[in-house]
Amino acid sequence: MSREIKYRAWDSELGCMWEMDEMAEDGFELAALGVKDSPMKFMQYTGLKGSKGVEIYEGDITQDNGGNIGHIVWTEDELGWLWLNEDEAQTPFSECKVIGNIYENPELLEPTP
Repeated sequence: MSREIKYRAWDSELGCMWEMDEMAEDGFELAALGVKDSPMKFMQYTGLKGSKGVEIYEGDITQDNGGNIGHIVWTEDELGWLWLNEDEAQTPFSECKVIGNIYENPELLEPTP
């Protein structure tokens, strides 16, 4: 069984998200993945899709069936993808709905009063 390796990138200078095919067309190199001060923040595809069939990437903000909001991170401790919110960390998260990402919608992770 093989899994699809894909990336997308947030361009903090231009304020836009680039999909992998767009990056290839515009001459971006994935070698920039290791550049510490790059304006490009790369996010890897988890290999899973959310409840609406949307691909889930690292940094995506998702909502579970109970209305809880969290975001997707890779953790070296667990050697895998986790869904984190202020109360818990859990997996699997494929039942979640993608509602944004940490770069374009950081306000979605702010606690509600």
